[in-house]
Amino acid sequence: MFFRKLVVTIAFITMVFHPTDSVNGSRKVPAKVAFMRDGNVWVYVNDTEIQVTNSGKASSPEWSVDGKLLSLVEEEGGDPHQQSVRIYDVGAKKTIKIYNRGYLPKWSPRGDILAYKDGTVLNVTDFKQFNNAAIGVDNYIWIPDGSGFILSKSGNLTPEGWSGATLYKKVLPQNWAKASYLENVKKFFSLPNEISSNGSKIIAVYTSDFSYSPSGRWLSFVVSPTASWSMDSNMVCSISADGRLFEVLDEIILEVGLPKWAPSKDILAYIAGGGRLVFGFRDKDLKTKEYPAFTTYTPENYADLDFAWKDDNTIYVSRIKEAEWSNDFSKHPLPAVFVIDTVSGKQSQITSPPEGYADYSPHYNRSADKMIWIRRKYDYKDSNIWMANPDGSNASLWLKNADSPIIYSPKV
Repeated sequence: MFFRKLVVTIAFITMVFHPTDSVNGSRKVPAKVAFMRDGNVWVYVNDTEIQVTNSGKASSPEWSVDGKLLSLVEEEGGDPHQQSVRIYDVGAKKTIKIYNRGYLPKWSPRGDILAYKDGTVLNVTDFKQFNNAAIGVDNYIWIPDGSGFILSKSGNLTPEGWSGATLYKKVLPQNWAKASYLENVKKFFSLPNEISSNGSKIIAVYTSDFSYSPSGRWLSFVVSPTASWSMDSNMVCSISADGRLFEVLDEIILEVGLPKWAPSKDILAYIAGGGRLVFGFRDKDLKTKEYPAFTTYTPENYADLDFAWKDDNTIYVSRIKEAEWSNDFSKHPLPAVFVIDTVSGKQSQITSPPEGYADYSPHYNRSADKMIWIRRKYDYKDSNIWMANPDGSNASLWLKNADSPIIYSPKV
């Protein structure tokens, strides 16, 4: 780990791009989507699939706010093992190598400014200037107006036990490229050593998956204990934008869909329930919290694995029947996609995977007005991205041998 205050040298790397027509040949879609295929990042842009990386060791694609750039992380050799942060320019069809060591890149909400981590150092670049924005950072999120960050420092093991994680607020000055990483940093909130919900208690060591509500008034995040314990139990929490109101909402596990805000209302949805999935496919309930109320939508004898908002009143969910765990994958319950009207409470199944296949990870593509999801075999092979109308009709294969779609959605 190094502290650097340099103007970054940008290397334009000419990649071997392989544009191809959409797999079906006839399914052209007005969409901009990044996805994974055989360990590489691809993009679907202007009705064409383009291979962005060819190492087979890429991950974490994320669109800039205007959709012109795509950040990603690529593993490289070396001892110790290293990762590099790269940018794909959609218009130029070129890759920019930003930094030899780095991960967890996140775009500013107000322009082409990228933050990323090198160890516990948070760096910021606009591709002309570069600076260390903060040190001692374990996780972070941009403030919605792009004026700075909420930073997280994990708890420590002390003679008295584990301390709780601490949140800080860092404001970026106008001359951020010349500012000290110690400037404009204030403590935002200190988590208690332990937090609890519905009789379950954990030590509050780590934080992750920060997300602001549409109004910017609330910040949700996940609090986790030590690594092995986090497989059993974590807590979804929220805090007001001024740091005064903190609430533990519920217990969750990390193997199912993470909390997500509705598109334009301060409604947070999450899948509640503790216990490792190997203990059984059960007790995973989809809940929404419209401050200050809770509502549960998962029927008895079912469990939800992942979900996506279509609009402020509609949720797509990947759902299974509850079952005991089996080491035989062929005996696992196989999910289908359901749609939930959160106003009326009406729910219906809208996909019907063939025998031996399952439907996971629903998404809504607003620009195309389509639902997309991943369909794969019970043994997690033969993964493809499918597309349908919002009600599930006219379903068809869209992107073959593909998963982990990241849809570009323009700000509205």
